Amino acid sequence: STGKLTVGVLLVVAPVLLPRALLAFKRNNPNVTVQVQEGTLGTLLPLLHAGELDLVVGRLTSDFVTTGLSFTPCYEEPMTLVVRRGHPLARRRALSLAALVDESWVLPTPEAAYRHRIDAAFRQAGVEPPAQRIESMSILTNTTLLQESDMLGVMPLNIARHYAKAGTLALLRVPLPQPSGPVGIIARADAPPVATRDDLVAALRAVGRSLERG
Repeated sequence: STGKLTVGVLLVVAPVLLPRALLAFKRNNPNVTVQVQEGTLGTLLPLLHAGELDLVVGRLTSDFVTTGLSFTPCYEEPMTLVVRRGHPLARRRALSLAALVDESWVLPTPEAAYRHRIDAAFRQAGVEPPAQRIESMSILTNTTLLQESDMLGVMPLNIARHYAKAGTLALLRVPLPQPSGPVGIIARADAPPVATRDDLVAALRAVGRSLERG
């Protein structure tokens, strides 16, 4: 096959799910060019509606109009708290959000669905969200900030495991709120069948199943 696919991706899938799925897809479709565009639902869904993207991969939240779209769930992925390797807190047990509120944090930007959930979790714990924070949706920026400081951050579990395996980050055992729903594939409901797009969807779903199994 030849041709081109354009895929929008959210933070939750960019570092692990999508690269693995693309490698599997390219083994069977070496001559198909895949163009990847990172963004938020707010920036990517209008492009999907306009036909400028073939797929968007991420979480579809209730904040957005889903008319004319289809959603194929791939896997559930919790969030986890991360710090640099060797961080003093990495040796601690029985930590809580309330006990960590005065630390410096890297948090999702205010428009991110998970930001509302973690802010609510702090308030349910009896404290206001951290005053010392950087707000960022960039995995590269966030990872560098965490590696080079004692800041705390939140990441999807499989991304955190990826960096922990590389020896750069450590996971903290702190209960966090669940995300808004499963990671999945968003497409236009009226999009005609395309074999290469279906192949990529199949690769994404296969990798998603392997991630859910851990």
